[in-house]
Amino acid sequence: MIGCSASHDFEFDLSRDFQVVGSSTHYVLSQNVSATDVSSDFNTYKSDISDVQVVSAKYLISAFTGPSSQRIDSASLKCGATTDSVATTLIAAMNNVNLLSVAAVDQDLPLNDAGKTTLKNLIRNDPNAAKLSFAGFSNEGPMNFTVTFKIHMKVTYTKSLL
Repeated sequence: MIGCSASHDFEFDLSRDFQVVGSSTHYVLSQNVSATDVSSDFNTYKSDISDVQVVSAKYLISAFTGPSSQRIDSASLKCGATTDSVATTLIAAMNNVNLLSVAAVDQDLPLNDAGKTTLKNLIRNDPNAAKLSFAGFSNEGPMNFTVTFKIHMKVTYTKSLL
């Protein structure tokens, strides 16, 4: 008897807001994100998932109240296991971003291949979650802005019919 299976793709976004507020020009922020919390399809089909892909990422600067010359000199978005605060992998880097010039407009975020692989594996495997860490330096303080990262994921599940 030959087995039959059905495959289906669905997509969702992992999204997190990081509020950067304070007089320092250095910041380190972390938050967990879970595929089962943001996608009912993921929660329904997680035992039959055959592939997870990190398709793209964007960031949005909002609630910016700093001077027009304020910029992110250097920052990184990293991911790691929710239970490990040390081992992280770079997803994307940001350099010389003038906050006023990009405020309120989605910006593409070039992705690092190793970070895509790490995030994909963390989301695919139990507990289907990752810790996102945003750290960086700005050219001047005080800082007051929110950055929202949106990572677009594509998932394939395969269900055996026989």
